[in-house]
Amino acid sequence: MQYTVVFCQDAYTLVEQKLPEAFDLLIKTKAIHRVFQDSRGFFWVMSNHGLARFDGYELKYFRHNPDNNNSISDDIALVACEDKDGNIWFGMISTGLCCYNYMSNSFTNYQGKNLLQGTLGSVNCLFVDSQNEVWFSMGRTGISHLNKTDSTFDTFDVITAERCPYNTPYRIEFNNFVMDIKERDSENLWLGTPDGLFNLHKKTKSFTVLRPKKQFNLDADIYNAKSIIVAGSKVWIGGFRSGLQCYDTLTKQWSDYDIITTDLLKQPRQHMQNVVLHITPKDSDTFWIASYDQGLCIFNTTTKKCRFFSEESKYNFLPKTEALFLITDNKSNLFVLYNNQYFYLKICPNLFKQFSIPRYQHLNDGYPVIESIYEDTLRNTLYATTLYSDNLISINKATGISQRVKPILNGKIFELPSINQIIPIDAQSVYLLTSKQYFIYNLVNNHITIPLQPDTIKDTTNDKYSLTSLTVDQNKNLWFGTTHKGIIKLNTTTGTTTFFATTENDTAEFGTKFIHLVYADVKNRIWYATGRASITAYYNQNIKKSVYINDHGLPDVKSNSISSYNFISKGNFLFVSSIKGLMVFDISTETPTLIKHIRGVNGLGNTLVTNLVFENDSLIWLDTYFGVVRYNLNNNKHQIINNDNGIDGKYQHVLSGAQKNIYVAASPYIYEYMPELKAKDYLPVTPALTSFKVNDDQLNFEYALQNGQIIIKPEYSYFTVAFASLDFANAAQYRYSYQLENFNEKWVDAGNIRYATFSNLKGGNYILKIRSTLDNGITYSTIKSIPIFIETVYYKTLWFKTVVVGAIATLLIAIYRYRMQQQRAIELLNTLTQRLEKEKSIVHYENLKQQLNPHFLFNSLTSLSSLIATEPKIARQFVDQMSKVYRYILKSSDHETVLLADELKFANTYIQLQKTRFENGFEVHITIDDRYLNRSIVPVTLQNLVENALKHNIVDDESPLKIEVFVQQEYLVVKNNLQLKTVVETSNKQGLDKMKSLYKYLSCNPIVVENNDGFFQIKIPLI
Repeated sequence: MQYTVVFCQDAYTLVEQKLPEAFDLLIKTKAIHRVFQDSRGFFWVMSNHGLARFDGYELKYFRHNPDNNNSISDDIALVACEDKDGNIWFGMISTGLCCYNYMSNSFTNYQGKNLLQGTLGSVNCLFVDSQNEVWFSMGRTGISHLNKTDSTFDTFDVITAERCPYNTPYRIEFNNFVMDIKERDSENLWLGTPDGLFNLHKKTKSFTVLRPKKQFNLDADIYNAKSIIVAGSKVWIGGFRSGLQCYDTLTKQWSDYDIITTDLLKQPRQHMQNVVLHITPKDSDTFWIASYDQGLCIFNTTTKKCRFFSEESKYNFLPKTEALFLITDNKSNLFVLYNNQYFYLKICPNLFKQFSIPRYQHLNDGYPVIESIYEDTLRNTLYATTLYSDNLISINKATGISQRVKPILNGKIFELPSINQIIPIDAQSVYLLTSKQYFIYNLVNNHITIPLQPDTIKDTTNDKYSLTSLTVDQNKNLWFGTTHKGIIKLNTTTGTTTFFATTENDTAEFGTKFIHLVYADVKNRIWYATGRASITAYYNQNIKKSVYINDHGLPDVKSNSISSYNFISKGNFLFVSSIKGLMVFDISTETPTLIKHIRGVNGLGNTLVTNLVFENDSLIWLDTYFGVVRYNLNNNKHQIINNDNGIDGKYQHVLSGAQKNIYVAASPYIYEYMPELKAKDYLPVTPALTSFKVNDDQLNFEYALQNGQIIIKPEYSYFTVAFASLDFANAAQYRYSYQLENFNEKWVDAGNIRYATFSNLKGGNYILKIRSTLDNGITYSTIKSIPIFIETVYYKTLWFKTVVVGAIATLLIAIYRYRMQQQRAIELLNTLTQRLEKEKSIVHYENLKQQLNPHFLFNSLTSLSSLIATEPKIARQFVDQMSKVYRYILKSSDHETVLLADELKFANTYIQLQKTRFENGFEVHITIDDRYLNRSIVPVTLQNLVENALKHNIVDDESPLKIEVFVQQEYLVVKNNLQLKTVVETSNKQGLDKMKSLYKYLSCNPIVVENNDGFFQIKIPLI
């Protein structure tokens, strides 16, 4: 027997959304006239409580301010539309038109006078054409056009005696107003009136009456055009008692369609039947209808069929009558105004293709419970196993035909028993596991074979045990879970059967004989779950031992193990669904390691997970206590799959097909997930800026952004930005994050907080970025970027700092130059002073030498005179030594310093001359190490010191003058014993001071004079 699969007829589901608390008062007082959504996404609510703008969270009212000419007029708005510049126009109840400009955040009121009546009437409808011209109907004065330059109204009668001679004067006056305006092209407008459809040629201001042939029927209500839609060459008209009409502008033909159920058509027609109050497009071939007698409807222009939602049980929350007005928002969701309440209906796209499983007779009124599926992608066929029905059903996805599978065994039809599991073998065949044995089923030729069975299950009449599960390991061995025999392994090559619980008492390996699930991973470990003992473990074939797993993923005794429902491998990871949530193990190593544990704390709401299927690497589908859940592994966000997504049925659980296809079983249906049908409803809306306050003062940010960026003065210390995703249906589900570039290094997660405050920012350019995501956290919105420039206080600006730094630098340079000039002057003076002092000392020293030379010459000549007479030979030597002394003086007179070795030679010559004079009364001992001979000394220094000792001390043979010359600590020391003369005839007492002054310029070490303990010594620094 074959059955036709019933595909899901609806591509969407209407879900009633709870209106926000801000609307409660308006709804309770029945105060709402219209709701309008502008191109930015804001809703404008026109009510008796005033005009308000809604961002999905709160209402912002615009009130009349007598002191502000740019405020809204003190009136009630009835209708609204938007022009090409983004300005919002409102038709008021008694004061004409009002226009709101986003850029200036101000209103302009147009209160021209009605030419016929002298007073303004209520604005019935309002329209902005493709040339940005404003047309409207006000009172019963036909149609008006606004002259923006002088704020006057041009008004034209539509219903006149000439155009409508079939009307009475009263009806002409009564019907002379326009209820709807649409544009045909840039030159023509379509006008809906109580007296039917009219065409207005804008340039000539001429009107054309468009009515069916029976246009002179006095019962004009049947031609009423309350609402119109222009779709290509056709104009669709809805009105009182006329139902739905269509005028084809090409063929000039009219068509009529009753908006009334079959049952009502059989009854006498009532006055308020077949009434269409408003129509608005849904897509290219359907539009929504607000009807008085049928409530909300939808009409298909292709099939010419009307669907009445009030007649469907799942929409019993909708009133059956008096739908007055409806609009669609930017996500195609519906606002429907009924006589006494507003409904907001979210259009949830059905993301699933529906296949129905037929009801079989032996189930009475029940439906089969779908256990498992297998998808044969080569033949585009689904195979489903069911409980309490015909066991295996095939569904051809292309033709929509399902049938009970009746395979052939040995040339005869084989009646399949109840099937627990389908396991693929290759592209052509699968294993079918029943409670007593397993089969091989060929998908191509519909043949079934009975392969070699394990030893203990060859007797299919044995009721003591049942097969529960089957898995195939890496070596193609089959592993069976049983209810009374534990686990059985069958080697398909050798036919060998291995038992892991052979007797009633032999349960050492697995702890129980009841195994409800077995699974072989990539390491050839056999994971299993027991039924009665409620444990999870794996059997390691290498060590022939079972390892029990607790809820921390660690090996444990079986008493602390967890109960599992399914095992699924993905690469080197094993996903275990269990009573303690979803556990993810890394199974690439010898010992499995728990790397992720998803439980109620991760957002599931409950820890029970019975099955899972992969959509991709980050998205998985889970069977949970709350039903089927789509879970994001990256951010722990989840989405519950329910009736809102088009699933209807019982016993929901997720199943896996081939090639990552997802199926949800909900008896009596199987639903195939169609990600390509995923609508924009699941993509978050880019946040809009709703407020920008600087130091608590509202800034006109629209105007600022129009000029490129928001500029904040330096005297303001903080600003606050408010934002919202203008998605009325999902407002409560949005989460926000923001980042201020050049201030925040990372995105700031704001949760459901819709504002951000910044303070004490440095001057400069910033970009505030805002993004949002829906509660499921799967996809972020596009980023809203707001450029902000904070002016820098003058003393923090670069130019000011540059000027200050330049001034300071100039001052410092001037001071430095002055100090350097002063320093150079001082140094110059010091140099000159030192030079003068040195020159003066040298002059004095030269004078000293000149003074010493005559004295020395006189003494020497006196000694020579006495020697010539007594010691002629010694006299000759004496003359020779004198010549050496004067030769040295002449030679060194041009040098500041001489070598110590030369000075010692000269001193020895001088000393020999003096020894000739004083003989034994004068003793000189010179002990100087050779390493000091290359050091320098001022010429004649040593001779002057010896001469000074001779000059001031008594020289006598009985008490000789003893002089020692040696080097001590870098000084040349001249030491003599003290036997001072009473009178020193030739001393000027300045020689030693002049020598000190001279050495001060030649050495860092001063001349040291010591006079103590009967000795006098002078230390001359070696140069």
